[in-house]
Amino acid sequence: MYNLPDELNITKMFELFQQQHPAESLSYETYRMILNNKFNISFGYPRSDTCSLCDQINARLTCLDSKLQSGSGETAALERERALVLTEKEIHHRKAEVFYNRKKAAREKSSLDHSTLAIAFDYQKELPLPNKTTNDIFYRRQLSVHSLNIHELAGENVYIYVYNETVAKRRSDDVAYLLHHFFSNHVPAEVKHLELFSDGCAGQNKNWTIIRFLYARVHFWKRFETIKWSFPVRGHSYMECDRDLSMVNKRRQAETQQHWVEEFQAARKRPSPFNTIEMGQEDFFSHTEYLKPLFKQTCPVPTRPIREILFYSQNSMIFFYRNNWNAYKFPGQTPAKCCSNGKVDLQPLPALPSPLNELFGGEALNSKHFLENIRKYNAVFQLTSLGCKEANHRGCSPQFRIQGQLYHLIGSQHADGQNPSSFLLIYFLNDDDQVARRKSIFDSLLHPVLLDIQESLKEHHKYAKEIRCAYEFAASQDLQDFAIIIKESERPAGTHPGRYNKPDFKEDAVLMPNEPAGHRDIVLRLRDNGLRRISELHRAYDSLQYPLLMPFATDGWNLDLKMTSRYKITQNQFYCFHFFTRLGNYLLQARKLFQLYLVDAYAKIESERLQFFRREQNRLRADNYQNLKDTVVVRDSDPANVGQQVILPATYCGGPRYMFEKQQDVMAYVRKYGCPDMFITVTTNPNWKEISDHLLEGQHPHDRPDFLVRVFRLKLKQTMHALKNGCLGSVDAWLYNIEFQKRGLPHAHILLWMSRDSKIHPCMSDVAVSAEIPDKNQDPELFTIVTSHMVHRPCGALARHFFIETILASQRAKGSIAIATASTGLAATLLPGGRTVQSTFKVPLNIINSETPSCSIKKGTALSRVLQDASVLIVDEATLLHRKVIEAIDKTLKDIRSSSEVMGGLLTLLCGDFRQILAGY
Repeated sequence: MYNLPDELNITKMFELFQQQHPAESLSYETYRMILNNKFNISFGYPRSDTCSLCDQINARLTCLDSKLQSGSGETAALERERALVLTEKEIHHRKAEVFYNRKKAAREKSSLDHSTLAIAFDYQKELPLPNKTTNDIFYRRQLSVHSLNIHELAGENVYIYVYNETVAKRRSDDVAYLLHHFFSNHVPAEVKHLELFSDGCAGQNKNWTIIRFLYARVHFWKRFETIKWSFPVRGHSYMECDRDLSMVNKRRQAETQQHWVEEFQAARKRPSPFNTIEMGQEDFFSHTEYLKPLFKQTCPVPTRPIREILFYSQNSMIFFYRNNWNAYKFPGQTPAKCCSNGKVDLQPLPALPSPLNELFGGEALNSKHFLENIRKYNAVFQLTSLGCKEANHRGCSPQFRIQGQLYHLIGSQHADGQNPSSFLLIYFLNDDDQVARRKSIFDSLLHPVLLDIQESLKEHHKYAKEIRCAYEFAASQDLQDFAIIIKESERPAGTHPGRYNKPDFKEDAVLMPNEPAGHRDIVLRLRDNGLRRISELHRAYDSLQYPLLMPFATDGWNLDLKMTSRYKITQNQFYCFHFFTRLGNYLLQARKLFQLYLVDAYAKIESERLQFFRREQNRLRADNYQNLKDTVVVRDSDPANVGQQVILPATYCGGPRYMFEKQQDVMAYVRKYGCPDMFITVTTNPNWKEISDHLLEGQHPHDRPDFLVRVFRLKLKQTMHALKNGCLGSVDAWLYNIEFQKRGLPHAHILLWMSRDSKIHPCMSDVAVSAEIPDKNQDPELFTIVTSHMVHRPCGALARHFFIETILASQRAKGSIAIATASTGLAATLLPGGRTVQSTFKVPLNIINSETPSCSIKKGTALSRVLQDASVLIVDEATLLHRKVIEAIDKTLKDIRSSSEVMGGLLTLLCGDFRQILAGY
């Protein structure tokens, strides 16, 4: 079988033949017949995609090009529209390429791995039969022959199931049974991984019946370990099945179904004839009725936007899918999370220009260095400064954390003369000085990478380019009283009367006299000693701060964005759309810069919510707080403060009323059911298959905090579903709390109140609790789980305790006083003569709120004399203590020991894992 390129049609081939053999007198029809009969090459059926959307896009581009050439219309507006159309075309082609690239990879994998089988299947064109009598009254009609083509991508084996329409239809039940027949009779037992490719016809293929059928193949019948099912975008669904049909002579006047079977068998000779299977009415089986008791009656997710479905034998409840923008989602997630069920229809970020595309994708020589230092590279190119207090862990900081408020600042066009240029001012230097200045900020950055990024932003970043052009224009005109203004909302081209006349300028940066501007506009004055805060509502808020993520200075969230309906898009909806895993979403490759962007976006969303509560105080007060008694009950006890502070409702997560409400819920459980019976902890495993399978090359789990929390949330949802449905017994009440570990991984603490019949009594402890490693031969799966996740390897803890005990023993052997303390009671019990820090130093309970922290120990007491005579103080797990506790101990020891030295001159060992320090401690 010969696979011809799409552009090589019969006409082109005949012209090439005539050029090569001018002496041969061969007609067009004879040439066509020879190709068909001798070489098994047939024409007349499409051998490539025919997409109406591509035709529409090409027509729009042709129209825009003609307008640009003729000079009709506003050139800047036409160029912007043409850029948008080109972006739309690129996105459409990329989505089409994903399906074909996935199919190509599956073909290569199945040819090398015999445990994997990749197939494409589809119903072929209906084949006619002549009119036949079908009943006793000689009612005549034309029958059709149905044929389902199943094409093995690696071996090129083709199986064609043939039956006429009196036997069965072309419905989902019929597809399910034909696949069942193929799996049972033609798929070797060694095949455990199946990859399917078909079009997205909802009535035949992409529907709840087939999804349930494939799910049952993995989880009920245990036939396959994984099934991966992919669908193309509309208009780009040409597959091997279509090529097979082009070999069949469909003009034959077949009298019976058997004639079409013979035609299929004779259509291909190499590499092997088509395998034709005739089906009878007794062969078909209704999978819909069989699967109905085992599943819900309707699909939990909309099937139309699905692009890929995966079934894992290790996970009985989750399968992934991609919607029409190729966003990875889970059925357990809210369907509206990524795009509000299609209401949020935003343009994705345009593709990165060179060389940023190569640096992000790992193709460039210095990609590894660039991605490891991406925050530094962004910092030297950002036009605004980031204002926040960073609260990362010392020694180990896989996550980016802040404490307090986050904001962006911008300065003037001229430096103060005392400090070197920074941020926006660097862009006003010449090219060589820009590179030198940026390298002086972080000497570890590479000169070639800085130069490449600088040239790319100089060409593409509209704000950096236009601000510099405006500055140079003002300098050339010797203007002294002017400001460069970036408007909050984009203006239509040609509407500003004072616009400077430069052919390549857009309406983004406007040169204006020093006059009042909009309260949200970004104003760059010639000289201004102060820094001004940028409004979070400005469209350039993100692109000025993250030039590497938005090299074209694409507009971010702004008040003009609307859904497909009349409602405006919220910041939460905007960032959810852009942060989901989508085709070409390079934001997810930005590692630590992506983490910074996540925190920044979250700060904007929270700021928007708080501003809403501030604006709606009157309505909140009227609905929820009727008198001063309510204020006193919720501990706003000073009547003078009523009406002067912002009230956060109980719906604000983490607010005082939210926490108070949750506390009341817990106490209600305890009051009715007593103490909880079970305490269960669920932690995140960064090596979960759902996480590891979707990391990009070179990424680590902490590079994708968005994916970590999504997978954990669904795993927790599964766990709670199992617990509530009696996997450990009948449950009367339950609750859980989600926290984040010191290294950024979420975990949950679950409390269960069991029913009377399911409570665990002391006599049942040995049955319910096992403190042994499971037998490897009897339960290998449980053995692997326990040894992998519940057995501590040798660690920064055993050696530390041995070291501490050695010091204590050596000092006490000499008759010296060695004080052993720890931050927790459990850690204190492990030390010889150990006590907690709080009890040893009489630390006040409210020390965190104290401006001058100190301990309640007075001079002359027995405890003070012990501290005066002590030779060493050991504080274990010191990283769990608040810094004010350490400050209070330092102040107390200085006072008792009458010494200004640190800790009053007492040798102090602060022990613990200093890579794990709580944020703000």
